[in-house]
Amino acid sequence: IYRQLDPKAWYDNLNKEDFNGFESILVNASSNIENTGELGIKIYKEQQEELELDNFNLLYVTLTRAKEQLYIISENIKVKDKLRLYSHFFIDFLKNSEIWEEGEQIYKFGKSNRISKKDEERLNTEIQKEFISTSWQDHQINIVVNSNLLWDTERDSAIKFGNLIHEIMAKTISDKDIGNVIDQYINNGLLDKKDQEKINSIIFEIVNHEQLKNYFDDSKIVMTEREILTNDKQILIPDRLVFDENKVTIIDYKTGNPDKKHIEQIEKYTLVLQQMNFMVVEKLLVYIDNKVKVKKI
Repeated sequence: IYRQLDPKAWYDNLNKEDFNGFESILVNASSNIENTGELGIKIYKEQQEELELDNFNLLYVTLTRAKEQLYIISENIKVKDKLRLYSHFFIDFLKNSEIWEEGEQIYKFGKSNRISKKDEERLNTEIQKEFISTSWQDHQINIVVNSNLLWDTERDSAIKFGNLIHEIMAKTISDKDIGNVIDQYINNGLLDKKDQEKINSIIFEIVNHEQLKNYFDDSKIVMTEREILTNDKQILIPDRLVFDENKVTIIDYKTGNPDKKHIEQIEKYTLVLQQMNFMVVEKLLVYIDNKVKVKKI
């Protein structure tokens, strides 16, 4: 009932002097927000109440659509601290009704005979005892669960390669991080050991590139794939921003051939950073293929 994917909330009434002129900021709104004080507690409480309202409304609708009979299939999951699941509320209802019995799996209410409300005609209930089915494999049906597979193998490999490089570079602040990040991807089954040498080589080539190595110093202030909310409510995510007080360098990684859209994209990043009173001193597009090429915009 209370589950959210990456919840966000506006944190308002901030002291401008402490937050670079901002009165409001968009923050992660997990339970940790309660640790920020009264406003955080209020935000979290309101979110929980909104989730309750939405999900209880949904539960009400599903439990009141049945015309004659309603069957509820749920789970027997013990409550730890509070009622969090629909199953918790079903169990709590049974316990409060004093009909709950440990080990009992089926609870029935009302009459089992079906009555047609239209003409009060008694209907017979028929129970299906057997289902005849054949496996989907026997029908020669192939189910595509990954959109990448809709393209040819070469394109699919290129997309996966580009995504993998982006993910690893997002976790690489300096050359000291490369070994740990690569190991992490291998241990999690996201990188095949046979590809380790190739990926290692590419990452080291990026980090040690003559035009880039100064931006992979672990003394730098770096933000990777950080969301920026624009005035027109767009979300921009530059691959790498390297800060030196109010000066910033933008680095964006690309796989494939150069495209004018890449320049348009990095210019968008530039504009929004300038609106935030940063001076953009470098704009670098890093093209990653068999050889790493850096294009200065």
